Amino acid sequence: MSLLVEQCHAGITLQDCGRLAVAGLGVTGGGAADLTMARLCNVLAGNDPATLLPLLEIPLGGLTVRATTEMVIAFTGIGFNASLNGRPLEAWQSVQLRVGDRFSSGFSRRGARAYLAVQGGFIAEPVLGSVSSVRREQLGGFDGRAGALQTGQLLPQAPSRRFREVSVPYQVQQRLPTLLKLPFVAGAQWD
Repeated sequence: MSLLVEQCHAGITLQDCGRLAVAGLGVTGGGAADLTMARLCNVLAGNDPATLLPLLEIPLGGLTVRATTEMVIAFTGIGFNASLNGRPLEAWQSVQLRVGDRFSSGFSRRGARAYLAVQGGFIAEPVLGSVSSVRREQLGGFDGRAGALQTGQLLPQAPSRRFREVSVPYQVQQRLPTLLKLPFVAGAQWD
């Protein structure tokens, strides 16, 4: 079972909770940048909430994948124009993909990261106890060396069990404020 990458960019990575207790080795722990959104994505896909199975972290969007088998996916992200077979798809829900279905994350209008989880998680060989991609150390990812996703690459996943439609109510979905207030402290160079 797998997804076929049809469009991607070098910033899309495979992530989980990261490597614990590896700082003594001089290695960055890595892991999903937004653990709350990543965990929620995994739960929506039907995965165990106690663990963070490997999922894709998609900075700024730009991912298109096609299902090669039936599977259950979930997508979370703020301000991404997600679509399924060219039709708009709301984030924050589980979706059943049939063979040949095409999912696209679109590009972000407001948020920085989105997550794509599959039921059962993506399959990769752990390095120091995690599959999280850390480019600086060249650890993790699908190839074990944090290699970038490539067009035409098959992303292996565990088999989906059964589809159960799950979504996050609109009232509790994460949102970014329309106007951000940033504190400002004048420095010595301020005239």
